[in-house]
Amino acid sequence: MANAVTSLVTSLSESELFDDVLGVVDTARLKSWPRTPSAFVFTLSDESAGSLASRSVNGVQRLTTTVAVQLLIETKNDAHGSRDRGEFHELLNATRARILATGIDGIDGSIGFARGYLLGIESGRIEWRDEYRITSWLSQGATI
Repeated sequence: MANAVTSLVTSLSESELFDDVLGVVDTARLKSWPRTPSAFVFTLSDESAGSLASRSVNGVQRLTTTVAVQLLIETKNDAHGSRDRGEFHELLNATRARILATGIDGIDGSIGFARGYLLGIESGRIEWRDEYRITSWLSQGATI
């Protein structure tokens, strides 16, 4: 569901919450840490629930796409991230609100929050990943 990732990248870029919003190809090309705060948006998985009409020519499948929105924020003068002054949580809440409360143009289907978790605190940077599940319908012969 590449169009969902593109739509999320566009929406988060327009929000002015981040200095950089990168897709998976941009992320693979990085040679150093991007400007912060940054967001990385990429597809983690596509899963089918099976065909609803497996014997027909035009079978329809429910498709669940899991998309990651990974946040990177610098914790100035706080290499261990222990003196959080609320900036991280404000950014996290604003990002979630942007994705869930406003809807995203270009996403065909429903989007919901799946989970969020800390990836690490290193060199004065916090990395956090939120995962969202997008449920859509796929017809036989259609492409993702």
